[in-house]
Amino acid sequence: MRAAALVTAAGSSQRFGGSMKKEYLPLGTGTVLSNAISPFSNPGIFTNLVVTIPEGGEMEAANALQDFPRAEEVIFVSGGASRQASVLAGLQALARYKPDVVLIHDGARPWCSQGIAEAVALRALEAGACAPAVPAVDAMKILSRDGFIIDNLSRETTYRIQTPQGFVFEDILEAHIKAAEDGGIYIDDTEIYGRYIGAVATVPGDETNRKITYQEDLKP
Repeated sequence: MRAAALVTAAGSSQRFGGSMKKEYLPLGTGTVLSNAISPFSNPGIFTNLVVTIPEGGEMEAANALQDFPRAEEVIFVSGGASRQASVLAGLQALARYKPDVVLIHDGARPWCSQGIAEAVALRALEAGACAPAVPAVDAMKILSRDGFIIDNLSRETTYRIQTPQGFVFEDILEAHIKAAEDGGIYIDDTEIYGRYIGAVATVPGDETNRKITYQEDLKP
């Protein structure tokens, strides 16, 4: 299997606030971004590494990856106006390498394990697409636009989907191109794949695989 990793870090971090992009903040012995890309450090599985970044931000991104052992192999790609557009740009940059599968991961999700990444890659190769899933523990509801509960979701069949999300490369590239042509806006890459290609398998996720959205998310 030849897998690629596409880590998204092109956003503005507006909800997080502060003077520095959240992906570049220090975390442990590295940064949020270097921790986010670390599950893909095994060159025996992940042969290509792409990180989407703001246009002209190569130096900042490279500084944030100084402690990553494969930093010199990382390809930086300027992102688009949305995460969806940034992922398409990253996929197009990977097309020349023809990986079998690609794992798409949030650059602000620094606590993913190597085990989850490799499990997603292997399952995606078998099933076409795969994502980590964690059972919902809260009572899940659908609200109206004015804040009233209008429907109830079954806790037994409701899950939170994490990243990395893995796909057969040619299929997810095709799906993203169609989504861009149609002007559709989707919540994540599994929705795009499901809309244009087919069903997405899952593997067990992990509660520790959290995403940093607000400053308090950095706290243990």
